[in-house]
Amino acid sequence: MRHDTESCLKKFKVATIGNKKNIAALDSAIPENETIFYIAPATVRFFIPNQTVKLQAVGAIAFTPNNCYVMNMLNLAEPQIYPLNSLMSVDHSASGLMASLFELVFFDGTIFKFDGCRQRDLAAELQQQIKSTITLRK
Repeated sequence: MRHDTESCLKKFKVATIGNKKNIAALDSAIPENETIFYIAPATVRFFIPNQTVKLQAVGAIAFTPNNCYVMNMLNLAEPQIYPLNSLMSVDHSASGLMASLFELVFFDGTIFKFDGCRQRDLAAELQQQIKSTITLRK
């Protein structure tokens, strides 16, 4: 695994038990010239405009300064890539012992939600990092 991936896993206290394959697949799919600032196993729920069907991807999610990558464990060949310059907002909420629920809204109306960090301070830090990336892109 890449050095930036390993440091993210330690920094955000990500449990990799049972998820190393998903993380490794996503890690290897991200170009070397992009620095990963968050990577973790995740279940991502997609809400796409003008569709009543909700999509779900169980696998891993990663953020770089340019893109958000979502790897579905059913298709480890190619991650879905969402440019952060098309991200309109990011929010997170936490309730007790549960992981923080992040919600990302894109300009085209696509919304996706994923479970993030368990520690509130780390979740707030991740939200701030994503927001600062959005601000830099505008």
